[in-house]
Amino acid sequence: MFLNKINKTFMCLTLILCSFVYTQDVTIDFGTVDLTSGTMEITMDTAVEVGGFQFDVTGVTLTGATGGDLSDAAGFSVSAGANTVLGFSFSGGTIPAGSSGLIATLDFTATADDACLETVTVSDPAGNAVTDLSVGDCVMVTEPVLGCTDMDACNYDETANQDDGSCTYAEENFDCDGNCTAEVDCAGVCGGMAMLDCA
Repeated sequence: MFLNKINKTFMCLTLILCSFVYTQDVTIDFGTVDLTSGTMEITMDTAVEVGGFQFDVTGVTLTGATGGDLSDAAGFSVSAGANTVLGFSFSGGTIPAGSSGLIATLDFTATADDACLETVTVSDPAGNAVTDLSVGDCVMVTEPVLGCTDMDACNYDETANQDDGSCTYAEENFDCDGNCTAEVDCAGVCGGMAMLDCA
């Protein structure tokens, strides 16, 4: 019984130590986005050795791709089609652990206001998926149009894609045209509480 407890304790400690040693951490994010030239950079920070990557960029149509400093140094072939980007080495090259930099520069045509990274997959040199991934926020890929973007506001601007804080709202019990939307009490007050003889 005592030996069983020791063995179980040893196994638990081994699992904890292995989890600590092999914790994987890769961050994929947008770098510089040039709206004039229609190009965007994709960056990677990795604490583990990387054997390949694949991800989708929504909100755009990708028309071309070139490698960045990290993927070029690893001998990666980087390609893009429609929304998908793929990078790997035919010769088995890898991006070393502790690396930080560009993995791709993409040519794009915007199909929405924002571009986002989705279905990101990163593999280690053995082809196993890295499970500890962090993905950056979406980025704007169209020229900003300032205005009120709240559909509940009286001055909502359907052409605006960036809120400028100018939204205005109707007063309580009134619509945006000043019409009463509540019951009028006997004193003629919209939404009033008078219930007795107002005379």
